[in-house]
Amino acid sequence: MGHANGSDRGERTAGVQVVEVVGVGASGLESLDAAGLRLVEDAEVVIGGERHLAMLESRPDRRLVPWPSPLLPQLHALFDEVGSVRVVVLASGDPLVSGIGSTLVRALGAEAVRIHPAVSSVALARARMGWATEESEVVTLVGRDVDRLRRDLAPRARLVVLTSGEDAPDRVAALLVEEGYAGSRLTVLGDLGTPAESRVDGVAASWAGGAAPRLHLVCVECRPIPAAARGRSCRDWATRHTTTTGSSPSGSCERPPWRTWRRSRGTSCGTSAPAPARSASSSPGTTRATRSMPSSATRTAPNG
Repeated sequence: MGHANGSDRGERTAGVQVVEVVGVGASGLESLDAAGLRLVEDAEVVIGGERHLAMLESRPDRRLVPWPSPLLPQLHALFDEVGSVRVVVLASGDPLVSGIGSTLVRALGAEAVRIHPAVSSVALARARMGWATEESEVVTLVGRDVDRLRRDLAPRARLVVLTSGEDAPDRVAALLVEEGYAGSRLTVLGDLGTPAESRVDGVAASWAGGAAPRLHLVCVECRPIPAAARGRSCRDWATRHTTTTGSSPSGSCERPPWRTWRRSRGTSCGTSAPAPARSASSSPGTTRATRSMPSSATRTAPNG
């Protein structure tokens, strides 16, 4: 990869072999525009995950190469092995949103990677939620412990949480309750941009959303339980005070002295209530909806 004396069959920029990273939507290759399809069709080597490579037909003039595991220690060897040919990497949605594009730019250099993004799952999620970019933050838990979310919790914060694993929403809800944010609203968006797109809404204190789709993310509207409600059941308080209007419950919130608040956001309440006791039983408070998207929607895609 990047050898100056290699073949000129693949495109070069300043003597460096260019890897084309093509973002693919959840609807598959049909989400690509004409330029993206042409890149894939003309590639001599296509690298990607099992799901993406399964979208392509086997051809004698095109190699389909899965990602090695573990990835990072073998990345340079992989590109040295494929040589100076037309290489396309298939990625999910926008490859620079917690995707392989960022990894390749760091490993190979920006001059050796050209990104062709599709609409990301984050953009689709914000559209579904009606959240402005400047009013919400993206937190990735992919490959990370759910504890990473703690530092981003703050009253009225809106978080688009990238997750993996069908139990990820359960783990997010449990952490919110533990941190005193039992009143937070959770929305699990699955298979964004496909006819199977789904949505599950609920409250952290009474979350019972079940197994999430393989491709999903979690949107969180952070709502702490006020100090005045500490003597009550957090589940009872959250059920009574969380509505579909999006308004935050009023009241002060405090954080116990043995925990340090990690981040200041300039909000009126920079701390949260202590973790209330969790109930083993679940109560109503989670709704599920699955809708068929119009055909035009299937041409946009989430970051997988």
